Amino acid sequence: HTPAPPPGAPDPLEELMQNPECGLEPQWAVMSPSQVLKDVFESKELRIVLYRVMHSYHLHSPEDYGLGLNTLLGGLMFTQCCLFIGGTHSIAHALVKCYVEEGGKIFTKCPVDKILVAGGKATGIRLEDGTEIKARKLVLSGVDPQQLCLKLLGDDKVPPQVARRVKNLEDSHTTITWYDYALHELPDYLAKSFNPDIGECGWLVLANRDEERLVKEHAWFKLGKYPRPGVTQMVICPHSIFDPTRAPEGKHLIKT
Repeated sequence: HTPAPPPGAPDPLEELMQNPECGLEPQWAVMSPSQVLKDVFESKELRIVLYRVMHSYHLHSPEDYGLGLNTLLGGLMFTQCCLFIGGTHSIAHALVKCYVEEGGKIFTKCPVDKILVAGGKATGIRLEDGTEIKARKLVLSGVDPQQLCLKLLGDDKVPPQVARRVKNLEDSHTTITWYDYALHELPDYLAKSFNPDIGECGWLVLANRDEERLVKEHAWFKLGKYPRPGVTQMVICPHSIFDPTRAPEGKHLIKT
C-alpha cells in the first residue's frame, strides 16, 4: 500500500531496474508476458504455468503489452505463497478480534451510502439507514474504483480527469470463478506414471502444450462468448493435503 511516488521520481522497481547487475532487463517493462517468458525460459510447460498463475490475479492475455515483467515477477513470487490454517477467513476472524479488543466497532448488514467529506478530507461515512459514523483517524475503502469515486464520493468530490479515467476503466471482461469440491479421495492423475509426486502439487494447471490457449480464451471473452470446449484451462488446488483442518479425516477439499 505504498503510495505512488511524485511525477518524475522512480518507484522502487524502477530504481532496481536501473541497476545493470539486478538481472532485470529494462525492456521487459514494456514487453508482453509471452515475449518476456520466452526471453527467460526454454520450457514451454513452465511458461504456460506462469501464464495461468498470473491469469488468476488479473484477466489478461499473454499477448498484452506492458504486463510481461508483472507476469514474470508475480509468477515467481507465487511459488513462495503459503496456506493459512483453516482458510483465509481465519485471518478475517483474527483481525476482527484484534480490532474489537482495541475498542473498534463493526457494523454488519449496513451498506455504506456515502463517504463524508469536509475541507477536502474524508471525515467519516453515512450508512444507507442514515446513520453517520465519524472517523477520528482515517477512512479506508475496499470497493472498486467506480464505486469509490462515482458512488461513495461522487463526481463533485473527484477531479474531473480522475472521474473520466475511472469511467473509462475496462470492466466488461469475464472475471475468475472458483469452485470448491468435497471429495472422498484425491484425484488419480494419469500423469503420475512419469510425475509420481503430482498429487502433492498445491497449484496444478491442467493444460495441453498449446501456448496460444489463453490467447484464444481471451479472444472468445472479447467477443462476449464463453470459450469453446478445449480452450479453457483448469487449476486444481488440493488445500486439504497441506491443511487437514479443511476436511474431515480421510476426506479432501479441492479448489478449481
